[in-house]
Amino acid sequence: ADPASATIPIAFALTPHTGPGPAVSTIVISNGGPGVSNLLSDPIWRDRLAGALKTHDLIAIDHRGIGQSGAIDCPALQHVQGNQLDAARACGTSLGTASARYGSGDVADDVDDVRAALGIDKIDYYGVSYGGVDVRAYAYRHADHLRAAILDSPDFSTDDAFFRTLP
Repeated sequence: ADPASATIPIAFALTPHTGPGPAVSTIVISNGGPGVSNLLSDPIWRDRLAGALKTHDLIAIDHRGIGQSGAIDCPALQHVQGNQLDAARACGTSLGTASARYGSGDVADDVDDVRAALGIDKIDYYGVSYGGVDVRAYAYRHADHLRAAILDSPDFSTDDAFFRTLP
């Protein structure tokens, strides 16, 4: 919204498919948490998706404020100390006006920026736990670049866009 404002580095790792020919698609992973580094868990994902990685590329992106993407330092939240509502307020206060720039919508825009920078047309977005919220945010904002969405999440939503009964 304000190109002259501060920036946040977004770290990612691309694992190319191992088979011949072009990739079928690119899988983007999101652990959720929130607060879990996708880059640190990338080896787990590569193992979990080993069969699919013969034909699919894989991208792990640390979301803004996490891991290698300008990690936020709010110890009370990070170590679940004291009243978490108070800790969240204190963390938000420490971030100032930028505190509103760490939501799933912002993450969706970052994921799409990485996708575009790599020249990828469409992604398969796999979200676990709170990662399902990140996938839904991406679907709302960038549906034209979403090939498939995997919501591997206990988070139930009554959002009609995802749980509509077809006639």
